[in-house]
Amino acid sequence: MKVIACCLCSFLLLSCTFTKTDTQITPSTSNHGDSVRHKEEELNSELQWKPVNKDSLLWKSKNGDIGIRTSFYRDDTGHIESYLTNFRDSLNTPYADVIDSTTYTLIVGGYGFGGYFKDRKNIYHFFGNSGGGSFYIVDGADHNTFKSLNNCYAIDINHVYDLRFGVITDADAKTFKIVDNDMCIAKDKNGYYRGNTLLTEKDYENDPDTKAIVEKDKKLQTRNSRSSNRDE
Repeated sequence: MKVIACCLCSFLLLSCTFTKTDTQITPSTSNHGDSVRHKEEELNSELQWKPVNKDSLLWKSKNGDIGIRTSFYRDDTGHIESYLTNFRDSLNTPYADVIDSTTYTLIVGGYGFGGYFKDRKNIYHFFGNSGGGSFYIVDGADHNTFKSLNNCYAIDINHVYDLRFGVITDADAKTFKIVDNDMCIAKDKNGYYRGNTLLTEKDYENDPDTKAIVEKDKKLQTRNSRSSNRDE
């Protein structure tokens, strides 16, 4: 009996030990997320980020880095404030080496969904996503003619640009016009667009609201054409 009791006690002791060990070596996802947040907050505090000017479009660290304040998202802890400081090119070029902070301004949009910015040299685009976003120089943009059309589109003499996804490759800048501001619908000689997408008949079938707006515009266009012909 003593042997059996001894074995039973040993078994229970081992069971408790393993249970405790499992608890210690299995960190919760939430704890890991909190750790990531804490490290990022510590780094931001150490770098002492301060806005370059009143609009807070650019920030400057104690080391002289120029940054864009944004955030990345984690399922376990939500949005975590962060700063982008380098272009994602082959040289990982620092923003401080390129951006002229004294002339840097917002054209349209922002650092959330997407936006366009400029300084005396370049046009820049921010693409927002859960990883903190990306920021780059818009290659081929005409600095002198680049402007906002509305909260969905920008344009220059050669290209049309979607607020979020950048240049719309097949859009015709010379004939591009806004049809509906709220729905981000536009048209050119090639057809109708919603955002950066050239719409097809299948798109209309799946989106009755867009179809109604396009049909209304086509009727207005026909009416204006007939009126113009009568005047001639």
